[in-house]
Amino acid sequence: MTRLNRLLLGTARAMFAAGGVLLVLMLALTLTNIGARTLFHHSLRGVVEISGFLCAAAIGLSLPLAQLKGCHVAAGLLEERLPAAWIRAQQVLTAAACVFFLGVTATEMASLGFFVLDVDERIDGWNFSYYGLVFALAAGCVVQALVLLAELARVLIGRGKSGAGELRAGERGERAAGMFRAGEMVS
Repeated sequence: MTRLNRLLLGTARAMFAAGGVLLVLMLALTLTNIGARTLFHHSLRGVVEISGFLCAAAIGLSLPLAQLKGCHVAAGLLEERLPAAWIRAQQVLTAAACVFFLGVTATEMASLGFFVLDVDERIDGWNFSYYGLVFALAAGCVVQALVLLAELARVLIGRGKSGAGELRAGERGERAAGMFRAGEMVS
């Protein structure tokens, strides 16, 4: 495993853990809101907005590890019937397009984060500015783009895809299904 792969994997694992913390915070906030509605007959202001930003940041932080570990949905219906050159071209085009769109998304999210920071925008009813969550989503996009860029480089130099990308289509599905079995964790 190269230093770049180790760095990307370590970064993706740390981001995945941070995404898990955000998910737990979102759950706690939602449960608190449900309790407030039950006890006080009204919801807490701004909970929907905060939960939405927490969810987006958690997803953005979790995607790079899912890509590295092959825990995403992969549709390879025609993969076994296409020539290797076509598959390679598809991998290159898909990875390049995703890197481009993730770069645009990261730029836009960072721009939004700086805007929110500059105007000191706060969530209604809370003394809470959400720029950190927007930057977390931007960081997730950047790391996801780097993961795909590394995968693109491996395809271009002829070493194929990394990790789960080398698995056959059936093995991918079994591995992804393993994520949801009781007691198993993504390593």
